[in-house]
Amino acid sequence: MLLDFNPQKFCDFSGKRGEVALKNSNNILAAAYKNRRLQLNMTLDAATKDICSKAYLCKFENNQLTMDGAIAKALCERVTLDYDKIVNFTNNNSLSSGVRMYLFNQFEQIEGLIETIDDDCFIASNKLLELLLALAYNNYDRCEELIACIDKVRSSLSDYEFASFTICICEYFIKTNQFLKAKSFINKLKYEITFKELKFLYLEQCFNIYFNLGELKNAFNAYKALEKEFSNGFPKKREFLDKLHYLEIFSSKETIQDLKDMLDDLIPDEYIEEYWYSYTLCLIKNGNYEECMRIIQEYNLNEAKFVAVFTYAASMHARMLPKGASDKASLAKRLPLKTISYINEMAEKMDKSHHNLIDRNFIKLMQLELVTTDSEELVNYIREVAIKYDKNYQHRFYSYIYAHHLFNYLGSLTRYKEAYLIAKNDRAFIN
Repeated sequence: MLLDFNPQKFCDFSGKRGEVALKNSNNILAAAYKNRRLQLNMTLDAATKDICSKAYLCKFENNQLTMDGAIAKALCERVTLDYDKIVNFTNNNSLSSGVRMYLFNQFEQIEGLIETIDDDCFIASNKLLELLLALAYNNYDRCEELIACIDKVRSSLSDYEFASFTICICEYFIKTNQFLKAKSFINKLKYEITFKELKFLYLEQCFNIYFNLGELKNAFNAYKALEKEFSNGFPKKREFLDKLHYLEIFSSKETIQDLKDMLDDLIPDEYIEEYWYSYTLCLIKNGNYEECMRIIQEYNLNEAKFVAVFTYAASMHARMLPKGASDKASLAKRLPLKTISYINEMAEKMDKSHHNLIDRNFIKLMQLELVTTDSEELVNYIREVAIKYDKNYQHRFYSYIYAHHLFNYLGSLTRYKEAYLIAKNDRAFIN
C-alpha cells in the first residue's frame, strides 16, 4: 500500500488544477527545486530568507510564474541545486515517446530512453518514465516509491506530466488488483484526459475496472467508448486483448465460438496466456467443466491461475456426478484418483511467490471443498483468509466465488441473517 500517497487529496487537487491558468509552460526548474527543498526538509522561511517572499516562491513552485533568473539562481544555490544545468536541460519529448512505447508494449525501448538519463538532479518527466517502466515490469515497490516522490511536486508538473501521472496512478491500482480503489479514483477525478495516447489508456482503464468488478452495464458502455478509438490509431494488440475480455464478461455459447475463431487470428505472444485464461473462464461460466480441465491439461497450462481454474472446474464437475453411498461423502471421492493427483501435483509444483498469493488462497479453498464436508471450517477459511485478503485486492473470478460460496455455507448452517447481509452488501450480488 502507498504510505505517502493520498488518492483523495490528489483527486481534490485535480479539480483545483483547472481553475489556475498556468503561465509558465517550462516547469522543469520548479519541479526540480521543490523536490530538492522537500528532500532537505527546508521550510519556505529558510528557503526565501533575504532572497524573495514566500508568496513569490509558492507561485514559482506551483508553476504559476516565470521566476527572475537571478532570484532563481540564488534559491537554487541555497539548496545546492545546479541552476545552469537544469535551465539548459533540453526537453526532447522523451515522456510522450515513453507513453507511446508503453501503449504499444515496447518496454525495452523505454529502458533505452532511461539509460540516457542523467539523474544527478530531479527531472519530473524522467521520473515518470521510470514509473512507466516499473509498471511495465510489475515492480510495484518501485512504483510506490516513485508515485510518492512525484506526488510531492504535483503542483509543479506540466499539463502533460500531470495527465501521465494520473494514468500511472490508476494503472498501478489496476495492475495490483485494487479495482475498487481504481474505480473510486476515476470517479472522483476532476481532470479531463485529452492527450490522444493517454486518452486511449484512460478509456481502456475504465473498461478494465468495470470488467474486473463484473459491472456489466458500465463495462459495456466503457467498451463501446473504447471501441470508437480502434480506428483512430489504437494498438491492434490491445484491441485484441480488450475484445477478448469483452467476450469473457458477456460469456455465452456464441462467445465461446467467437473465442475459438480468434485462434485463427495471430494471437500476440504476450497475450497467449491471457487468451487461454479467458477461454477457460468462459467454459466455466457455461458449465463446460470437463472441457475446461481438458484444455488446461492438453496445453500444459500450469501457472497458478490455471491450477485455480482446474481445481474449481474439478470441484464443480464433482458436484454434478452421482453422490454414491453416502450423501456426506467428500467431493474428492466422486472424482477419478488421477484428477486429484493432478491437482495436488500442479499445486505442489507451482511458484510460491507473493505475487500469486491471491491464486494460492483460492486453490486452498478449492482443495478444502474437495476433501471436507465441514461447512464451519469452510466459512472460517473464507472469512479469515480469502475475504480478508480480498478487501484490498479484487479478482474477476475469485471474488464472485468467495461471496456466493460463503452465502451458501452460511445458509447450510442456518445462519440466515449473516447470509442475508452478504447478499445485501457484497458487490458480487449487487452487480
